[in-house]
Amino acid sequence: MKTETPTWGDMLEEVASLIGVVFVAGPPVFLLLGPWALIVLMLAAPFAVLMTLAVVVIAAMALVAAAGAILASPYLLLGRLVRHRRGRRVAVQASISAPSPRLLPAGRTRI
Repeated sequence: MKTETPTWGDMLEEVASLIGVVFVAGPPVFLLLGPWALIVLMLAAPFAVLMTLAVVVIAAMALVAAAGAILASPYLLLGRLVRHRRGRRVAVQASISAPSPRLLPAGRTRI
């Protein structure tokens, strides 16, 4: 049983009719083809090595950033505490040097 092979014109006509199709349900095509393209590229050894190196570099950068944040937080907290106390000390000294009114109990006369 021999089948007739389609000509270029027939194939082009079939593809052209598919291009105008509007998808009503389902995800967009690029969301389906993106992961497949990544899987196909991962089959190539050099791409897999480059992706592995990129993941290792990103993980190392995240680890360094986390360690930096952990090590810097006590110094930042101490600096904020010192600035807060220094500002509070200035406010207390200013209130001490200002004259305060003399308070007398109610009903007493001044002598």
